[in-house]
Amino acid sequence: MMRTYEGYFRNGRFVSDEMIEIPENEKVYLMITGEQIQLPKTKKNKSNTGKRPISELKGLLENKVWIPADFNDPIEEMKEYME
Repeated sequence: MMRTYEGYFRNGRFVSDEMIEIPENEKVYLMITGEQIQLPKTKKNKSNTGKRPISELKGLLENKVWIPADFNDPIEEMKEYME
């Protein structure tokens, strides 16, 4: 079944307003129209590389990553090397 999606390339990636799911090993044709479009404006704090600024990453892993209480305790197996 042929499907058509509209979007544009930014920083080497295809960007579309739709969620696109393509099954593994699906044959895909890419048509470049040569037509230039006005790209949507990005947030002021977003860099030109498309990467998130550090301020957006703070708290991202909150309640997902934890460190055990005994993390800094000496390791018994390493005791003879540490003396």
